[in-house]
Amino acid sequence: MDCDILTDVHETWFPKQCAYYEDCLEAHMRYSSHWFKWKLRRACKRVKFAAVEANLGRRTVCRCHRDYKNLAYGLCMLIVLGAFDHERGGQLVLHELKLVIDLKPGDVLFLPSALITHQNLPIGEDETRFSITGYTAGGLFQLYDHFVLSQVEIRREIAREKEDMEWGEGTEGYLEHLELLLSTPEGGQATWNNGWELFSTMKELRAFY
Repeated sequence: MDCDILTDVHETWFPKQCAYYEDCLEAHMRYSSHWFKWKLRRACKRVKFAAVEANLGRRTVCRCHRDYKNLAYGLCMLIVLGAFDHERGGQLVLHELKLVIDLKPGDVLFLPSALITHQNLPIGEDETRFSITGYTAGGLFQLYDHFVLSQVEIRREIAREKEDMEWGEGTEGYLEHLELLLSTPEGGQATWNNGWELFSTMKELRAFY
């Protein structure tokens, strides 16, 4: 399947979120040379997800689960492949939404897989089903939003800056900046609200196009 088509779908229906994914991925690719001896490469040229995974078991189905390590307000891309009767098996079950969706070979779906409990129904013994998924771990966005610092590194840097200030060498403005990066209940709520703003309404999409 053409990666350009997948990205076009992503950009068309989720333009703001797609831009956020692109910025995050570009930042990690840019900084990767500072951390490793090699440079990170995209799985596909225009795909915005950091990871692309091929599930090639002969009858690939997923058990009831949520992808809790993905970005909570982000998306997972699912491409369905194989040869099976989509009306008799392989349906996608979205538990909280109480939906059962027929997905035939060749279908592409984007869903918030960290929030919605989902699974596939079994297919026939003589049928085949494969899938390709694209996703970006939530921790990569946290690093991106926090200038490539983890929460542990931020706390360590705060302690170091406070010690420097006691010796008259620190910078108060830098300390305040670091403290703003620490996760708090209020900050978490703001992040959550801002994350949902990345989804476009139909009205916004009509105005955009």
